[in-house]
Amino acid sequence: MTKILPPSSHNLELAADLLQKGELIVIPTETVYGLAASIHSESALHKIYTLKKRPYSDPLIVHVSNLNQARRYALWDEHPALLLLAETFWPGPLTILLPRNALIPSIVTAGQPTVAMRCPDHPVALDLLQRCPAPLAAPSANRFGKISPTTPEAVLQEFGENCPPILDGGHCRVGIESTIVGMDPADPQTLKIFRPGLITATQIQTTTGMPVTLPGCSTQTTNHPLTPGSLPAHYCPNKPVFLLPEHWRQLEPQRLQELIQEMLSNQASPNPKSWGWLLLRGPAIGLQGVVCNINPNNDLTQAAALLYSSLRYFDNDPQVRVILVELAPPQGIGIAINDRLLRASRGSSVWSRGDSNP
Repeated sequence: MTKILPPSSHNLELAADLLQKGELIVIPTETVYGLAASIHSESALHKIYTLKKRPYSDPLIVHVSNLNQARRYALWDEHPALLLLAETFWPGPLTILLPRNALIPSIVTAGQPTVAMRCPDHPVALDLLQRCPAPLAAPSANRFGKISPTTPEAVLQEFGENCPPILDGGHCRVGIESTIVGMDPADPQTLKIFRPGLITATQIQTTTGMPVTLPGCSTQTTNHPLTPGSLPAHYCPNKPVFLLPEHWRQLEPQRLQELIQEMLSNQASPNPKSWGWLLLRGPAIGLQGVVCNINPNNDLTQAAALLYSSLRYFDNDPQVRVILVELAPPQGIGIAINDRLLRASRGSSVWSRGDSNP
């Protein structure tokens, strides 16, 4: 059975050596755990796609130890606003999309001319990166399209006996993937957030003084995305996910149950005891089934940190047949939480694409 390795100096050196030899290592970051390979090992990069069952059309994020290293692998000079963002938010949960140079292999970028780069804010990841001669490509350490892992145990659950060695960094404190930002392809005077995260559009606009676009996640329909995490269906539990309408808390208990029954009309789970409730706006009384309130203190940052582990909890609970999700207030990191939940619901084979689901 794969061991979860304490991040001792010996194990970090062992991990760096394995990476240089073309092996995979699972690394902790502040966002989620990543499945890492050296960008200079094409065989290891192929292993990432194979183990995750990830399509080669979906690019990987490159992790660097610092900005100086990043400047050797991408073309920064014509993008002072992006350089300012790196200087301000790195190390941190911000990925920057830039034109790549010849040192970045095509397999990393899915053949596209841009590369997504970030410097993670986690002591174990930074220590390992500083021991490696090259940056690491590191998508989330899970099967493609499934729930991202925020603990070593979740990684083991994903890959089982095929799991590479895992450097234990504890529970990821941010809990959802990094913000991805770059120049807007439609307007060179505007920045675009391709994936929302902890670093918000307001922070980016305040830092750079440039306008920032934040399109809704439903606008991405291509199967050849410019950045990771932008496919319509992603971050999906194995069980179907349904988004509750915004007014559900104002409904009488009987009407609420009728509404849920209507939502689940094609499901073999009419029993309310089999419903899992994921709450993001505080407690609610009188709910039947399994209730998980991940925002008890009105703190969306805490809710984000608990999001994926809560979805995984429902997935592992044999009592739960369907997951009913309340969207977060749509501001700050709540925008990123809702982005993940909408994509998770679209990954359900029974999700209705009508406008009745927000």
